Amino acid sequence: MRFIIDRIESGLAAAELENGTHADLPLAALPEGCHEGSVVRTGPAPAGASQCRLKVVRISADCFTVETETGSRERFPSAALPEGCRKDSVLTLWLDSAAEEERQREIRKLEDDVWAD
Repeated sequence: MRFIIDRIESGLAAAELENGTHADLPLAALPEGCHEGSVVRTGPAPAGASQCRLKVVRISADCFTVETETGSRERFPSAALPEGCRKDSVLTLWLDSAAEEERQREIRKLEDDVWAD
């Protein structure tokens, strides 16, 4: 699963999910250093990547309650978590800096193409 942080407001990160939908994610449940434009992934993190672990403590139809490494409990939209999550699953979220840099290059290229006309 991958999502891109569009903006951050009032402790929430508005993110575009992999399937093109949007969700508000609690900033407290995201890796340290997350900012507008960050690419966040789930799964095993490469060495040196900013990451956090979330434990699924409750599941409802539209959201999961997760416990962060600091012990806080946050509501996380179920659409933003990988399929197959169950109660007591531990998930790793990590910042994909290489994907963020590639995305920024693509945006600059598009902007250059627009302004070149």
